[in-house]
Amino acid sequence: MNERDLGSKIARHLEHGASQLRQGTLYRLQAARNAAMQKYHAQPAFGLAGVGLAASRFRHGQLLSARILLPLAFLLLSLSGIVYWQTVQQNNDVEEIDTHLLTGDLPINAYLDKDFDAWLKHSSL
Repeated sequence: MNERDLGSKIARHLEHGASQLRQGTLYRLQAARNAAMQKYHAQPAFGLAGVGLAASRFRHGQLLSARILLPLAFLLLSLSGIVYWQTVQQNNDVEEIDTHLLTGDLPINAYLDKDFDAWLKHSSL
């Protein structure tokens, strides 16, 4: 059974059930439906409207095409590589400065730096 057959079968059952209802019940259902529709149209139409469109594209595979996934994967890989390289470079610089400081091989400009002098005074407290 396909969707169309199932839908028509459900519609026939609903119509048969609706024909069994009393006129007063039908009137109250119609009034409740009209009140709900008026409240629905009074609400703003923005919000999560774009989520449904994105979800439908994701479900149909348009969002997962190679035209989008490959550049996205390259971008993420590049950014993670840059972050890793900067972290390693910063650690190497700190290690080099610490080594020179401990061995006393700092250049004369390091001792003339006012920030270095302030750091020495602050660290000795």
